[in-house]
Amino acid sequence: MQRKCWRCSKVQGSVLEALDVLRGSLYSIDRSIVDLVAARMQVAKIIGSTKARLGTPIYDEKREVVVLNMLVEEARRLGLPAELVRTIYRELARWSRCQQLYCPVKARIAVYGYGSMARMLTSLLSRAGCWVVVTGRSEEKATRLAEEVGVEAMGVREAIDWADIIVYAIPTKPLTELLEQHWPLYRGSMLVADITSVKKPVVEVVEKLVRKHGEESPDYASLHPLFGPLE
Repeated sequence: MQRKCWRCSKVQGSVLEALDVLRGSLYSIDRSIVDLVAARMQVAKIIGSTKARLGTPIYDEKREVVVLNMLVEEARRLGLPAELVRTIYRELARWSRCQQLYCPVKARIAVYGYGSMARMLTSLLSRAGCWVVVTGRSEEKATRLAEEVGVEAMGVREAIDWADIIVYAIPTKPLTELLEQHWPLYRGSMLVADITSVKKPVVEVVEKLVRKHGEESPDYASLHPLFGPLE
């Protein structure tokens, strides 16, 4: 009986040693993957500089589709799940575009609204590689837009707590009402912005709130879009 237990312990020890070796191999592979990702980001920066000199757009959807299709075919040849390769490539492409734009990806941006302007802004920020979420009074509408664009949706309070920047893509009247409600929730380190076309009511409300809350107020930028979606 004792001999049997000794043999079991010996076998178990051998298995654990083999497992450690395999884990070491996985770690080496993972480090190689990280090195390759870093190399890809460096090449993406060079491509971004070249595109800037040529005046060509950063986002080339047709090119990304062609490359993705080739990688999916290679994945199938190797017996890998196509969806795994799609997920990895889309993330790599997103972060590569970010490198090309020199985007400050550490900034977390919440877009309040779910109309055509909010959709366009969310899509552009997401394509640039920014961390962006959609929020709004209707969580159902915010979730629907987030799913269409491929980002996440959050409740209003959660989004304000999470974001470094919150951009309101809504009409002037509801904006002024929301600023009154949300101002106590903002942090002094935040940037709050809007893209409404009528500025006077917004400026009046912001000035009043800054006087009331003083140094606890966030930075505020009232922007004019100067452009708009086709629909």
